[in-house]
Amino acid sequence: MPPTTPSSTPGEETVSRRFASGRQFEIRRGDALAVVTELAAGLRLFSRDGVQLTESYGDAQLPPGATGITLAPWANRIEDGIWYLDGKKQQLDITEVSRNNASHGLLRNSSYALVAEDEFSVTLEAVIFPQHGYPFLARHQVHYEIDAGLALRVSQSFINDSAAPAPFVLGAHPYLRVGDVPPEEMVLTVHAGTRLVADERLIPRSSVPVDGDFDFGAAGVWVAWMSMWRSRIWGSTAASPAKRCRRRMAEASPWSRTKAAPTSTSSSRILFRAARKRWRLSP
Repeated sequence: MPPTTPSSTPGEETVSRRFASGRQFEIRRGDALAVVTELAAGLRLFSRDGVQLTESYGDAQLPPGATGITLAPWANRIEDGIWYLDGKKQQLDITEVSRNNASHGLLRNSSYALVAEDEFSVTLEAVIFPQHGYPFLARHQVHYEIDAGLALRVSQSFINDSAAPAPFVLGAHPYLRVGDVPPEEMVLTVHAGTRLVADERLIPRSSVPVDGDFDFGAAGVWVAWMSMWRSRIWGSTAASPAKRCRRRMAEASPWSRTKAAPTSTSSSRILFRAARKRWRLSP
C-alpha cells in the first residue's frame, strides 16, 4: 500500500493527519522520491518515476515485518537475549517471544530526532541510554540522500558517548520491489562467497560455501532465507525484464540476508537485510 506523503516540503509534518510511524520526512530529486520515518529512521517509500521500489505500509500501521527500519546496536537476533561483555553475562529484554530472542536492536520502536535536512537529504539521530543488557550511552545517526544520479544513498554512524568501548552492529531492513512485477517474473542476483545456515530460531549456527541452489552470482530465483558474506563492494539486484532495483553495499557492511516472502496482498517482496560485522567503538 503506497503511503500518503505528508507534504511537498521536505520534513514538514501534515497537520491534519498523524502517522503511526511518526513524522514523515520527504526528499525529492528529479523523478526520485523517498519518505523517511521518525520511527526507527525507517525508509517508508522509495520510488522512481512513480514506480515503487520499496515495500510500504499504511498511515495507521507500524512497519509490518520491520519493513524499512534501521537496526542498532545489533541486527538479527541474540539467542535468549544473552551475550557476554568482557566475561560478564548481559541479559537483554526478550522482544521476540515466540523464539525467545532479543531481536533487531534497541531502537526499532524509538523516535529519531531531526539533525539536518535539505531538499535532497535528511539526517536523523536517536540516543541509546545505558540499560540492563547494554550498559552504554551512544547515538545512532542515519543519513538518507538522493544523489545526482537519482540513486538513494543511506549511511549510518554510531557515536560512543560512554567511558568504555561499546560493541555494536548496524543494519537495515528494506523490502525491495520493482513496481507491481511479481517475484516469480523477476531475476535475483547476489554476489557472495559464503552463506550462514540458521536454525529454526533464525540463529546462525554454521557457515558454508555458496554453491548449487544458493549460488546467485549468476541470475536466479529463490524463495527462502539466506545470510551471506560477500567480498569487497558488490551489488544485489532484483530485476524484471524491463526494470531493475539494485542495492549496493560498501566494504563496512559485509553481511546480507535475502528473503522472498508473500505480502498481505497477492504480490511478494524481497527483503535485503544488511548488517555490519561487530565492532567495539572507543569513546
